[in-house]
Amino acid sequence: MDEAARLAAERACTALVHEWARAVDFGDQDHFLELFEADGRLVYGSVHEGLEALARFVGSRPRDRVTRHLVTNVFVDVLGPDRARGICYLTLFTGVRETPRAVPPAAAPAVVGHFEDRFRLRDGRWRFASRTLHVALGVLPA
Repeated sequence: MDEAARLAAERACTALVHEWARAVDFGDQDHFLELFEADGRLVYGSVHEGLEALARFVGSRPRDRVTRHLVTNVFVDVLGPDRARGICYLTLFTGVRETPRAVPPAAAPAVVGHFEDRFRLRDGRWRFASRTLHVALGVLPA
């Protein structure tokens, strides 16, 4: 694999990490599902495997919940032309809106941890094969 292809893969996988945070935070279920392989796996409190389970996960988000998944320190290791692995740090802020226009009060992060990711290139697009959250501090909201 030449350097240009490796850098393109790193960039695509890094963008995927950021797209995931945006899709979850804004409840964009369709885009969220596009980020995973058909047999993709997410371990986020519990295990969600396959597109149906992933749709249930993102669709079960309470409408009054506000989240911001801040992902940083993204590292991608390209293992081959169609496989990569990575990690990124996560700081999760969350709150509940009392009314549709209300802004929840600021609070300390609910979770600090990191994601361990496996990426796969198929049909010209990088996707998550698996994504596992490791919580270092805090508790995931129900």
